[in-house]
Amino acid sequence: MQAIEPIRITAGNFAAYGRYYNLRGEDGARLADGRTFVSRQRISGEPLKIGATAVAGGPFVSSKMERHTLSEELLICGDDEMVLTVADSDPEGAPRSRDVRAFIMRPGDAVVLGRGIWHDANHGLHWDTTYFFLIPQRDFVASEVKWTEIVPEAVPVRWETGERGEPEAAAPESGEPQAAVPETQTRPGAPEADRLLNGADGTPFLTYGRLVRVLEGPGLAGDTGWRSWLEEAPALTEGCYLGVGFPEDDSRDGARGCGRTAISRDSAAECGRDGARQILCACGAVKLTVMLRGRPESVYTVRLSQGDYALLEENVCYKVLREPGTPGYYYILSPKGLM
Repeated sequence: MQAIEPIRITAGNFAAYGRYYNLRGEDGARLADGRTFVSRQRISGEPLKIGATAVAGGPFVSSKMERHTLSEELLICGDDEMVLTVADSDPEGAPRSRDVRAFIMRPGDAVVLGRGIWHDANHGLHWDTTYFFLIPQRDFVASEVKWTEIVPEAVPVRWETGERGEPEAAAPESGEPQAAVPETQTRPGAPEADRLLNGADGTPFLTYGRLVRVLEGPGLAGDTGWRSWLEEAPALTEGCYLGVGFPEDDSRDGARGCGRTAISRDSAAECGRDGARQILCACGAVKLTVMLRGRPESVYTVRLSQGDYALLEENVCYKVLREPGTPGYYYILSPKGLM
């Protein structure tokens, strides 16, 4: 099979496979801690499970795919650009080589795959990466997940590389903020000493919600360089709006770290919307400070690494800052809208 080359995803070229969302569009709002972009419309109105997948980077061969005939699947680009490989071979019993297409997604991109669309695990464009996915609770059943070989043969996915053997990065669209590109490959995890900045007195994060270190727990391993984790129960019970935040670093105004000063300055802390739980998904490294609404003494700060996410309860206010010199940013999921 001749190799195919991934193309930059757009709403037009992806329309046959599902819905594409560019979260860095016209809905951007400048906040005190950076810039946040939100979807214009509700992404999904159903109870959703959340999961994350860690994948290898670089050119690859797509040999197997899965599909969900009863449900859609939301895929959110993680800490770096990634390649999404799909095939519209329905009602065939397997994905066909001639139907395979590959799309490049970048930070701030999200797609909702249509029912019955075959898809491989995503792959990092530049290097290993992590991305997030959400699946409706109502329709999804484990028996749907059946990896099927591409027929009549596997499809190589290749692209041109730069002088150092790294993929050439596409030029950014004018006027849109970009997540910084790290100089070296991002590695999952971080020493626990660097994870807990405040709250080391034994105050549990359960006071504010639940913190999930997905890359440190058991997951389902695939045979093409990926590993996935999935919540057992719906993380959002009313569907979601989706946003992405590109925060300023924590050296602004001379303040180091988050803590009480950071969450209170400029009245910039965000709080839960009308009794709604929110999820914050970390890409790269960020510092999350949380505080119970109306209780300034209840401050807790934690360092999140790529793939980590926090399920914040309705009475929790939060502040997110990026560590100086890092490319960290985050996604926000909320059933009540973000702004």
